[in-house]
Parts: sequence; structure tokens; C-alpha cells
Amino acid sequence: MTITLLAHHIEWDTDGDMDAARGLPSKLEVEVDLFTNGWVDVNKQICDQLSDKTGWCVLDYSLEGYSADADFSLQMTNAQSSQEQQGDNMSQSQFNAIMEKVKQIRQDGPMNDEAAYDTAAFILMDNPGLKDYIEQVIGAYDAQDWLADEI
Repeated sequence: MTITLLAHHIEWDTDGDMDAARGLPSKLEVEVDLFTNGWVDVNKQICDQLSDKTGWCVLDYSLEGYSADADFSLQMTNAQSSQEQQGDNMSQSQFNAIMEKVKQIRQDGPMNDEAAYDTAAFILMDNPGLKDYIEQVIGAYDAQDWLADEI
């Protein structure tokens, strides 16, 4: 039986290269075959997949069950990593990319208020500068409420 998990809080073995470490994702999805020879084999599957996706070895990671919320958080993190960041300032194009992902989530089907609010919290945590952008540029009083409404 194969399951999909989210590897998060990934610690990469970059030999102290901080620029490389900052450019690597902190979350990635992995597929795990549960019919293996124990945890050592599962760990090898996970480390191999993470290394294959990035070219870097893994020192440590945490796992969680995979869900739509986790997938959205992963997409937001990867979108952020692929765009140039200048501190916590967010550009219009970065905001538009995030809102495209929000639109996709909304189109995937209805989400109850609590799930939308939690998803908004994940998005804000994973995207430095988004909260300030929503409050300053969009003019929303509460960025998390505004984003939850968009979801």
C-alpha cells in the first residue's frame, strides 16, 4: 500500500552553505510504500525521494498525513521559493501568483469557515510580506479574515 505524506521542516545537508539552504524547499510531498522491511526502509524511501527532487542530502524531516490544506501550503511555499524575495516586501506579481492558487482552492469545492480560516493562516505563515500587503495595499483590516473570505 502506497500513501502520500508531507515531509516538512526538512533540514538539508548543505555543508553550511546558507544560500543553498535558503533556496531549498522546507516541505515536499513523498510517496511511501508501507509494505517494506520496517522504518529503516521507509526512511530510505523518503530520503531518496527528497534527494532526487533537489539534489541535496537530507539530515532530518518531520512527516504529516497529506491533505488539501497541506497541499496548498506546499504549493505556496514552493511558489515563494521560486520567486525572488527582497526581505518581507511582496510584489504585485507574487501576490497575484498566491491569489491564483487561492482561486484554484476555491474552485476545488466549498470549504467550511474553520478550514478556510486555518488555510488562510497557513498561507500567511508561508508567505512573508503577504499580511502587510493585504492590509496596506488591499486595505483589509484583518488579513487572515480577508484571505479566508477569498477562499
